[in-house]
Amino acid sequence: MPKYVSPELRGTAYGLYSLVFGVCFFVSNMTFGFLWDVYGVILAALYSLCLSIIAITGMTFFIKKYKLW
Repeated sequence: MPKYVSPELRGTAYGLYSLVFGVCFFVSNMTFGFLWDVYGVILAALYSLCLSIIAITGMTFFIKKYKLW
C-alpha cells in the first residue's frame, strides 16, 4: 500500500484526519437529530440508510481502484 504522508508529517496527518472526522460526525449527528425531532424516526433512519449505502459504494470503488482487497 502506498504511503500517503511522509514520516515527519504523520502526526499532523493523524490530527487533521481526527479533526475532519470529528466535525463530520458532529454535523451528521446534528442532522440526524434534527430530522428525528422535526420529521420523525422513519425519515431519520432513511437518511442514515441512504448515507450508509453511499459510503459503502464509495469505499468499494476505492478498494477496487487501489487493489486493497
